[in-house]
Amino acid sequence: MKLAISGTETIFQIGKIEALLKAANTYGLEWIELWIPDNVAADDLERAKKLLDQHKVKVATISSWKHLNMPGEELITQQFLLDAIDMAEFLGARHVNVYFGGNPAIDAAQAIANCKELLKPVLEKASQKKVMIVIENEFDPANEDPHCADITRKGETLLTLMEAVDSPWFKCTFDACNFYFAGEEPFPKAYSILKKHIGYVHLKDGARYVPELHDRIDGAKIWNDPTGRYICLDLGLGAINYAGLLNALKHDGYAGFVTLEPHTFADDRIHHSYVHSLKYLESFDLN
Repeated sequence: MKLAISGTETIFQIGKIEALLKAANTYGLEWIELWIPDNVAADDLERAKKLLDQHKVKVATISSWKHLNMPGEELITQQFLLDAIDMAEFLGARHVNVYFGGNPAIDAAQAIANCKELLKPVLEKASQKKVMIVIENEFDPANEDPHCADITRKGETLLTLMEAVDSPWFKCTFDACNFYFAGEEPFPKAYSILKKHIGYVHLKDGARYVPELHDRIDGAKIWNDPTGRYICLDLGLGAINYAGLLNALKHDGYAGFVTLEPHTFADDRIHHSYVHSLKYLESFDLN
């Protein structure tokens, strides 16, 4: 497995891509997940490539907060994915990350059928360019899906989407913490359902928010979902069985990226989380 860090942690900092590259160098990491336009604008990729070369850092994944099933965004997301495949090819990235989204006006079967149709030209281009589209399971961090209509919240319905699309260029980004925040057991349940379809992995830990336990943690962010209130924690300190998940990934032959995204945005807290989480990962032979 190859370790990367996500650009979500630096999107609020001045010099967003520079801050991300500095973080990668600080922690001795070779790979990053680059968010468009949050880390760098789509029309600024020439400068980004020069900076990547200067810092000796490579891009694992292009990502953006786009949704395939959000009402009114479908064609915008399709065009973004078509453009992002070119961006990924230019930067040498192997994946483009996207989300599904919740639309309570249609049922899961119709949402999946619409998504399959929307992805046809995208996956044709992905096949030509050898860039994989990965869809990330999600909870509701932005209060956009109060009805919990996003099918990626559950392993079974995400599996239905994967099997319906049925393309080697369409896999899932497995985010154990997102499953937990959505009320789904990430491991072993969701993992056992989806393991054949995993193309990318996000790493962050979390737990249900308990004021007496968590209010003393400086810089920690509270996340809300219809299922409850949650807090992100350093790897190994939350409710997720990461020992089981990481060992299962290795046992099952997963050799792709595992990307740290602590989801804490205070500078001191980010540093602490990277240091602790990287130390935690040292106890696993990811190679």
